[in-house]
Amino acid sequence: MEATGAGGSPFSFTTNYSLLSGGTGVATTNVIEYFVVAQDNVGTPNVSINSGTFTLAPTSVALVAANFPVTGSNSYTLIAAGISGTVTIGALGTYTSITQAGGLFDIINTGGISGNLTVNILDATVAETGAIALNALNYNGCAAGPYTVLIKPDVG
Repeated sequence: MEATGAGGSPFSFTTNYSLLSGGTGVATTNVIEYFVVAQDNVGTPNVSINSGTFTLAPTSVALVAANFPVTGSNSYTLIAAGISGTVTIGALGTYTSITQAGGLFDIINTGGISGNLTVNILDATVAETGAIALNALNYNGCAAGPYTVLIKPDVG
């Protein structure tokens, strides 16, 4: 991919995930590794990488197979789709816990939210350890928001 920009900084990059993994795209929790390489316009270009080391140092940004693999590059984990709507907490709920591993806060911290979220607690005996705190909400790249998270006892 190439950066967009009007001949100066800042530059913007958009990843087209359908071009990754041999055209099959990517799935939730895949780790995406990337690097940024640039060159100047002098007679013999200076080529630089933001993070990582090429197997063979390139002479331009037109990389060839001999330049790979790149080690020490940047990476991130593709997050899950944000949750929204209504979920339940309890033995027979959507999640069995709010603050334990795999519980509601873990899911929100990992994938964000994509709309308002209502959480109904089904069981008065849900054991909470407080192991996982709720981080600042990630709106999962959505332009809308902010959204609300309402946690309340279930009716009945």
